[in-house]
Amino acid sequence: MGLVLLVLAAPLLQVLLVNRAPWGGPDLVTLAVVWLALVRGPVWGCVAGLAAGLAADVTPPADGTVGRTALVLAAVGLLTGLLSGLLSGLPPGRAGRWPAGGRAGGAWREGRRAGPGRAR
Repeated sequence: MGLVLLVLAAPLLQVLLVNRAPWGGPDLVTLAVVWLALVRGPVWGCVAGLAAGLAADVTPPADGTVGRTALVLAAVGLLTGLLSGLLSGLPPGRAGRWPAGGRAGGAWREGRRAGPGRAR
C-alpha cells in the first residue's frame, strides 16, 4: 500500500515542491518508478510507470496529451526491472525477490517470514 501511495504522491510532490524551487531538482516521478522497479521487478515497474505517468499527465501544468508520459515511464519501469534481474543473476521475472532456496535479511522465504515454529 505504501508503494502505491509513493507512486501516486510523486507527481503531486513534484508539482508542489520541486517545480517551485528556483534551482530545480530531480524528477521525483521517474525516481519513484525506477526505485519500485529495482525493488519489486519488471511487472511492478511497468504498472507503477503506467500509473505514475497517468497521474503526471493530468497534474498541472498538463499539455493536453494524456498517455505520453505514462508510456515512457511504463517502458522505463519495465526495462529497469529487467536490467535489475539480469545484473543480479536472477532469471527474468524474479527481479526484486529472493531466490527460492535462499535465506536473507530475516529468514524470508517465498514471501513469508519463516520464524520459529512455522513450517518452511
